[in-house]
Amino acid sequence: KRAKDALFQATVHDTSAVVAIHSAEALYKMGYKSSLAIILGKLKSKEEDIVLLALEKIEILNDKKSIADLKKLIQVRKEKSILNRAGKIIKILNGEIKNKDIVSSRAKVDDARRMLSKGNLLKARELVEEAIILDSTNPHAYYILGSIYTKKKETQERATSEYRKAESLGYPYQGDLYIDLGSLYLDKGDNLNALEYLKKGALIKKSAKGYYQLAAV
Repeated sequence: KRAKDALFQATVHDTSAVVAIHSAEALYKMGYKSSLAIILGKLKSKEEDIVLLALEKIEILNDKKSIADLKKLIQVRKEKSILNRAGKIIKILNGEIKNKDIVSSRAKVDDARRMLSKGNLLKARELVEEAIILDSTNPHAYYILGSIYTKKKETQERATSEYRKAESLGYPYQGDLYIDLGSLYLDKGDNLNALEYLKKGALIKKSAKGYYQLAAV
């Protein structure tokens, strides 16, 4: 009960939209279906990263009550990442895309992430490629591929391509993505693109890594 009360407090009083979204997701999974309204409300945010995080949770919760809000979102936003992700979710909710494949792809990505953290790049790549077969629009899969390809100098160009795919498909953790992309451009000597992405990443993430890399441009 204490955990539930804390989650309710977070959705109402926490000034962080990110915390509110995660808390609302947890409440929904505990059976409090009305918390979906909190996540749907974040679709009105002016910040692209907040909208993408809300879309991520809407896809996971797979509740058809989201369709009307998603259709409204598509009418008022212009960002490719938001339009791609929202359009995909509508197709899932309408049964045009098999949700079973989406869930399986998500599980493969989780396994790949664990392999990557252990330094097993070969297995991580194998799992993420299986994830893409199941769902070719899974932004997390391309982000992990990008992370794998950054490990070797000769595949850094491929890493940039994979990160850009993740961006266009609506990867929700934009701060991390932009800092990684900016760092890649910096390594290649492309200071113009490095500056653009590191600025965007530092603004969202407010991390020491982002500001340190920005100072290096």
